Amino acid sequence: MLAHHRGNHQFAQIWARLLGTDDISPIDNFFDLGGHSLLAMRAVLGIRERLGWNVAPSRLVYETLGQIARKENLTLN
Repeated sequence: MLAHHRGNHQFAQIWARLLGTDDISPIDNFFDLGGHSLLAMRAVLGIRERLGWNVAPSRLVYETLGQIARKENLTLN
């Protein structure tokens, strides 16, 4: 699991648990890794619960882990 900062690492752990893989990097997209809408909602909830960050579910469709996890792109819960 590659991670360049705490946000990437925490996101990657959440995604790995939901997707059943440890092979996640900052350039990966949730849906390209096999995610679907129900798992995306679980990921959003996991991120909110674990990190206190709000992530719009639609971001998991178009952005990579590294793009989503950038602190300037997140809002605190």
